[in-house]
Amino acid sequence: MKTHLLSPWFFDHECKSGSTNLGDYIIRRAIFRELELAGLLNSCVTESSTWIPPQRSTIDLIRDSAITIVGGTNLLSFHPYRQRQFAIGARGLLQYKNLILMGVGWSHYAHKPNLYSKFVTRLCLSRTAIHSVRDSYTKRILNSFGHQNVENTACPTMWGLTPELQKKITKIPGKEVLMTITDYRKDPIADHKFIQTITKRYGQANSWLFLQGANDFSYVNELGYKGNYLKGNINDLIQFYEKHDELDYIGTRLHCGILALEFKKRALILAIDNRATEINTDTGLPSAPRDNMAQVTKFTDENYTTDVRLPWDSIRTFRTSLSNHTNANRVF
Repeated sequence: MKTHLLSPWFFDHECKSGSTNLGDYIIRRAIFRELELAGLLNSCVTESSTWIPPQRSTIDLIRDSAITIVGGTNLLSFHPYRQRQFAIGARGLLQYKNLILMGVGWSHYAHKPNLYSKFVTRLCLSRTAIHSVRDSYTKRILNSFGHQNVENTACPTMWGLTPELQKKITKIPGKEVLMTITDYRKDPIADHKFIQTITKRYGQANSWLFLQGANDFSYVNELGYKGNYLKGNINDLIQFYEKHDELDYIGTRLHCGILALEFKKRALILAIDNRATEINTDTGLPSAPRDNMAQVTKFTDENYTTDVRLPWDSIRTFRTSLSNHTNANRVF
């Protein structure tokens, strides 16, 4: 059985399209973990990018697959003339059928639900399979479009945060810190104050800044940051988490913070868009507004108990639905 994965992280060498945000690869790691649990990695898994309208090669791969999953984050919301993270295009409208969402969310508060988005989702999404979305905000929008086969599962990157694992996350403030900023959501005043506050609290020698996005380095240079950097890929980040026992994570990168929790580090995600805000509302994921330094310093100075409340019934429902496709007939 062949599985196809549509996502923002896939790099299309022919079309030069793919994500330069390492957070997308944290999501990819989680999704492949779930595909393995569902028995969908026993045969071929192909991938293509959501950044461009589907090419002929993409359609051929999808037609040759029994199931097509859409993975990512801010993919939903569509416009007939402006390309967004999920570029459907005319060919996609004709060829995409029975797509199954996995941890996908609505793009931004500014992108209001519209009739064209309803049209696209009604045309392209499966009417029978269970869809997994990352928050109740996205679920309400899809429900309003007529999709009742939707479960709010939170992001797949969070599904490893079992109650047993969370009990192992220390409550005591760490002696070191890993920070992140976001190159495409700049707030120079708030970001500069955040970096200054955190490096003063932990000391410059014990503070690192992870460069998750392609332009993070140039942005922090603009902010005058002179401290330690962590560069590299997801494996380098994981090794860093494994080697630093008394480490806190504080920053604007959502999935970098969720990965820190998975590796039993205290984490506080600074909300800069609807993702962390909505997931925090649903699950209690540790989060604070980027400009709320009082809340940030409270986290750095006081004990904190991690208590992420995941919708396990919805996660089990989606996992069961996904597993059922292992021996299912072709959907195209």
